[in-house]
Amino acid sequence: MFSKVVQKVMLTALVAVSSLVGLGSVSFAQKTTAPPKTYPDKKYHVQLIAKIADGKTDAVIKTLTEKVAATPDDVESWYVLSMAYCRTGDIPHAVEAMRRAIAQGLPAERFVAGPRDWFAPLYETAAYQAMVQELKSPIIHGPMVGNVTDRAASFWIRTVEEEPFYVIVGKDPELKAPLRTPGGFTHAERDYTGIARIESLEPDTTYYYDIVIDGKRIFSENPPQFRTFPAEGRPAKFEIAFGGGAGYNPQYERMWDTIRGHRPIAFLFLGDNVYIDQPEVPQAQRYCYYRRQTRPEYRRFTASTSIFAIWDDHDFCTNDRWGGPNRNDPPWKIPVWKLFQENWVNPAYGGGEKHPGCWFTFRIADVQFIMLDGRYWRT
Repeated sequence: MFSKVVQKVMLTALVAVSSLVGLGSVSFAQKTTAPPKTYPDKKYHVQLIAKIADGKTDAVIKTLTEKVAATPDDVESWYVLSMAYCRTGDIPHAVEAMRRAIAQGLPAERFVAGPRDWFAPLYETAAYQAMVQELKSPIIHGPMVGNVTDRAASFWIRTVEEEPFYVIVGKDPELKAPLRTPGGFTHAERDYTGIARIESLEPDTTYYYDIVIDGKRIFSENPPQFRTFPAEGRPAKFEIAFGGGAGYNPQYERMWDTIRGHRPIAFLFLGDNVYIDQPEVPQAQRYCYYRRQTRPEYRRFTASTSIFAIWDDHDFCTNDRWGGPNRNDPPWKIPVWKLFQENWVNPAYGGGEKHPGCWFTFRIADVQFIMLDGRYWRT
């Protein structure tokens, strides 16, 4: 039985890995943003954000002004240009860049997500506030289902503002007599993310669910669904997928739909999940998560597949680097660890505050999965 499980797992994994190599409305049916004809390298805008953090904002504005003149459909350049203008206090130009980005197809949620500290002056404008009023949902990222077991599941979301919420779960899409999670809350100190967990589920069962905010179901017309794991400790046949090196390339983001189409019971992100390489610039880190989390393909995928994630060098630090034997040295280690936690829904994050990291373990049926951290404490 075990050999058959492994064969099935490996088959799905090969599909996932081959897909990820290419990656380097409320129903998730919104129109996919068409990439410009010549999309820059995935690190291009990340490096420009790092230059803004380094005080070289005027040079970034000059670079991006020339860039959008040559490729006016480059939504990421308009987005970062708006960010740069905010840093210089040129709010009229920041508003205009925001409008151009959205007109070219960038989801408005990208500006809501932030980085909020840098976009703060933009948020005071009438143009931004009018845009927020037109959003269809208070949820801007997620839901992401994760930390699934044979009896439980967790649900992660990011919202426009701090929001109390709960999740209803049931076997029928109408959710007529659902189970309900204890109340969750999206906290500003966790970048407006929150997690709610449901217990007392049945093994190997498909469930529908919905997020409830202010008494309103968010996905009432088309609630997402997930499947609990087979009974723990017993042999079972199941499929998972895994992969890494998923740098953001908009022309290949469709691959999340491809992987979802194989219906794996879980997906294991094995590191280099978004490619950051800026451990000392949290705005660049958030940018990398936001642009992936806003994609409708990714949202559909993570709403229906149990997600587990560890980091590697490009998520934690820079190429082929590691953290060393000290908990707080280099000083960016703890902030990177905390920001990582804001964007995933794992069973654990290493050994907690005393022994930070991203390692953890979980089980599906009679198989134990051990997710390793090869960066935080490596010497």
